Amino acid sequence: MPEAPTFADELAALNEWHFFREFVYSRATFRPLPGHEVELADNLVCLGDILIAYQLKERERVSGSDAGMERRWFKNKVLGKATRQIRDTVKYLRDHEAVELENARGHQAKVTFGSIRQLQKQCSTSKVRAGT
Repeated sequence: MPEAPTFADELAALNEWHFFREFVYSRATFRPLPGHEVELADNLVCLGDILIAYQLKERERVSGSDAGMERRWFKNKVLGKATRQIRDTVKYLRDHEAVELENARGHQAKVTFGSIRQLQKQCSTSKVRAGT
């Protein structure tokens, strides 16, 4: 049985359909130093001088979980980790003259912080999926 697509796969497909593959970076990693790869974001959409950065958290169903466990997960993974990762995205863009990324068509493009007029930061969670 094939694996179900991940939340990141679903968002990438949606963005590629809606914004076209030329503007979507679903493997948004770069190398600030030789041998050191960094993820800029889980997904980026670059429309001229507008950049949308997505940080995604996927939650699997945990048997016996209650509302308190769900709140702790949300606080830790979304309010803690995802927002920190989005702040890191902004820091990477500010700290590096240009970040070279490959779009969904396989073309290379350079993103510079100075070229971004509007930066939309999006932290998203998926619906709860059944565990395997």
